[in-house]
Amino acid sequence: VFETRSVHQIVSRSVALASGITEDGHREVLGVMVGDSETELFWTEFLRSLRERGLGGVRRVIGDDQLGLVEAIRKVMVGASYQ
Repeated sequence: VFETRSVHQIVSRSVALASGITEDGHREVLGVMVGDSETELFWTEFLRSLRERGLGGVRRVIGDDQLGLVEAIRKVMVGASYQ
C-alpha cells in the first residue's frame, strides 16, 4: 500500500505485483496493477488480465492472507492451490 496525491488529497492505493517462475527456473514479472483497495473485485480483475494476456498452467498462488485474493483465485485460477 502506498499513498498518492489526488485532487489535493493524500489517498492510499494498493499495488499488486505478480511474478512467476518459468519452466527453466527464471523469475519474471507477469503484471502490475494499482487499485483503490485489495477487494475480491480488484484481485479478480487483476488475475483475469493476466489470464487474458496468456498466463496459463498456474499450479500455485502464493500471497498474503487476504480474503479477496483467495476468492479471486477460486474464480479465475481454477485448480490452482493457494499458500
